[in-house]
Amino acid sequence: HEHGHMRHHQSRAALWVPGYGPVGHDLLKSLKLTDAQSKLLADAQAAQKSAAQQRFDLMERERRAYRDRLHAGQLDPHAAVQQADAAMQKGLAERQEVTKKWLAVWDSLDSTQQKQVAAYLKGRADSRKGAKSSSAIMRGMAGTGRRRLTRRGLVFPPCLRGGRHCRVSALERVSPHPAQRRRL
Repeated sequence: HEHGHMRHHQSRAALWVPGYGPVGHDLLKSLKLTDAQSKLLADAQAAQKSAAQQRFDLMERERRAYRDRLHAGQLDPHAAVQQADAAMQKGLAERQEVTKKWLAVWDSLDSTQQKQVAAYLKGRADSRKGAKSSSAIMRGMAGTGRRRLTRRGLVFPPCLRGGRHCRVSALERVSPHPAQRRRL
């Protein structure tokens, strides 16, 4: 999956630095945490896992209730919006509690350990800087074979055969090769 979202990796992260993201197990081992730091880390990991499980269970219950209301023909958009707002506020409060625990772990690290984590995060950011974002690729700005819309129609990067741009009208099927295009 190329989307780059890290929300699915939160539960597997060895350490989570709020505002910066996950840190892997290898770096965590090299930090050589004290017993007090390890206890704070275990507490934060348990809180994050528990919050994720609670969110999953809540979403499952809400999906089931939604289906039941639809089958019963009881639609109330006002109540649905209020329920969504309440769930959002509850989720925000839970997320803030977990963030406080991760911040406590960060504050417990000494300056050498914090520098190690910062160097790791800087290296990760530098390695990603050269990579193109998926949104840039989809817009065709990276020149990787994706189409982009211009005033004259859809413009494709150089075709494999001939090396020129292929222009097609909006009524033609989208394909990078003229031989594969056909009218709709």
